[in-house]
Amino acid sequence: GLVVTQLDVMPGECIKVKGKIEADAKGFAVNVGKDSCTLMLHFNPRFDCHGDVNTIVCNSKEDGTWGEEDRKADFPFQQGDKIEV
Repeated sequence: GLVVTQLDVMPGECIKVKGKIEADAKGFAVNVGKDSCTLMLHFNPRFDCHGDVNTIVCNSKEDGTWGEEDRKADFPFQQGDKIEV
């Protein structure tokens, strides 16, 4: 997957991610944060993954500890589609 480091993003600025979802993808994730232990955003659409079907899971992580999950059933993604988030 794609990893971007040393990105200076200020409050109010946007990050766009464009790509194509693989035809057989179980899900995908976009993580924004300092490192793998400190994420201000974990955006994880799941087609059929971790017991979830067509669900978007959002979360954060601080010092390696996950926060409370926010789950959305409004699921606009399809396998094989090009996306922009």
